[in-house]
Amino acid sequence: MAEAANTVLVVIPARGGSIGIPNKNLRKIHGKSLVSWAVVFANKLPNVDSICVSSDSKAILNESQDNGDCILDKRPDLLSGPAISDSTVLNHVLHFVEKESDKYFDIIVMLQPTSPLRTFSEVIECIRLVANGASAAWTVSKLDVKYHYRKQLLASEKGILSIAVPGPQVIARQELKNTYIRNGACYAVARNTLIEDPLLMGSNCGYVVSESERPNIDEERDLQLAEQLSFVNHGYLSHISKINT
Repeated sequence: MAEAANTVLVVIPARGGSIGIPNKNLRKIHGKSLVSWAVVFANKLPNVDSICVSSDSKAILNESQDNGDCILDKRPDLLSGPAISDSTVLNHVLHFVEKESDKYFDIIVMLQPTSPLRTFSEVIECIRLVANGASAAWTVSKLDVKYHYRKQLLASEKGILSIAVPGPQVIARQELKNTYIRNGACYAVARNTLIEDPLLMGSNCGYVVSESERPNIDEERDLQLAEQLSFVNHGYLSHISKINT
């Protein structure tokens, strides 16, 4: 007998407040808001059982339902501040959707609207890794070696420099191993990992390296860059340097 397929819940967290860019999740790229692009993308993913947009903003929730099939979660005030962790929000949404839909979910996928230049292949691969036993899987981007943590410095208020991460002196860049940074395009998390680990990593977190630039929208210039690097292809956002549908 074939094993039952994993049930997948996609969560799009999109709070209304933002310090850097007011109403950031409603800002537009190519005529469509960031949260709308995330909903459109999620609805085109294969083998997804439910999609939920979680927000403290009625405007965001209204816009979300106009752009695809999704469950709307109006967050309680307790979960609306900037200090609330992704783990707290995802756990809330998991229990909310399971109660609303009477479903049980094995894999939870977080698509942040502020990382709009994701590709279908990298998200599908993150889900596949978790389905095959990884505790979680994140999309990451490789850092230029010039920004390696072994080369970073701290500047004190007294004007003194110190090495941020003490260790052996670095003579040549060839001595340094590649380092990576999470880019926010996708986090796929096994159910137990979500419940047990606030870091959303677990004991064997896999990864998918994004091959092209993935701007994370924190400032106005990030919006401009994201628009420059993308275009609309058959109704959804595509990346100029690597169209992967």
